[in-house]
Amino acid sequence: MPGLTATDVSAVLQLDDYVSALGWSADGESLVAGSLGGDAAVVQGTRRIDLPVHAGGVLSAAWSPTAPIVAVGGADGVVRCTSEDGASAEPVAVRGWVNQLAWRPDGSLLAAAAGRDAVFLDATGAVVDRHAHPSTVTAIAWTPSGMRLAAGCYGGVWWYQPGTEGVHKHFDWKGSVLTLAVSPNTRWIASGNQDNSVHVWRLWTGDDMEMSGYEAKIEHLAWDRSSRWLCVAGIGEVTLWDFSGRGPQGSRPKTLDGHTRRVTALAFSGSTLASASADGTVRLWNVPKNKPLAVIDVEDEITRLAWHPRGGALAIGTATGTVLRVVTER
Repeated sequence: MPGLTATDVSAVLQLDDYVSALGWSADGESLVAGSLGGDAAVVQGTRRIDLPVHAGGVLSAAWSPTAPIVAVGGADGVVRCTSEDGASAEPVAVRGWVNQLAWRPDGSLLAAAAGRDAVFLDATGAVVDRHAHPSTVTAIAWTPSGMRLAAGCYGGVWWYQPGTEGVHKHFDWKGSVLTLAVSPNTRWIASGNQDNSVHVWRLWTGDDMEMSGYEAKIEHLAWDRSSRWLCVAGIGEVTLWDFSGRGPQGSRPKTLDGHTRRVTALAFSGSTLASASADGTVRLWNVPKNKPLAVIDVEDEITRLAWHPRGGALAIGTATGTVLRVVTER
């Protein structure tokens, strides 16, 4: 396919089990990966640094955007922060499976979805605040400014503003939220849901809309950098909803076809979208033109994707614990 090629596909790490967490450091020098077997490691070039094991499995990992520190959370209800040289701080028990971790954009706070709680930790790893919810918190997302954090579970989306008490706002919805994505322009927040739908609220009015009729629950969403396109992972395809003008209300989405099984991950680098599938392929797309650019076949179910922060390289995690690095070039 014209426009972009994938070269130098190489294995950089082997973990014990299904890759459940994957991410690059802010400077692009380090890559973290964790597995459902409980092991986690950081790769720096050819150097591997093993991190403490999480009994029951690693569920989440996130690099600080301002410091060489990676936070890892697991089914053991513990968050561990480790520096790039492998020095680990004392583990912090946050009670409940740590389904997701997200640093505030300025690096001052780490948010954790832990059981039914949204937990705030400071940069040293100490718990500074906790907010309970009616069911398991399945997704968290900061606004790009870092002013507020969204937490999703059954019953909608709750908004919190660090430094203030209680709930800032609640977007009520009678359904189970599985994933959240805030648009880069801070106009929209989208949720992927258990009932095979996507729900979207306008920030900050709370006006909402719903896109339904998908064949399976929605676990993966991604906005392009312009906030025009919301990408939704489906079975065998990615749908693109156009949020320009008056938005997608009453319209039909564009589709990116090609995968033969469910789409398991979405990730943007500039205007290039990577979509991964249980069919063992990663497909690269030019979203503004909705054109295919390349197909990468790794012959294994793909579980996670992470673009290098400067682009040009893509990390891929698989169901058998292999982490690959793919160099892409035009």
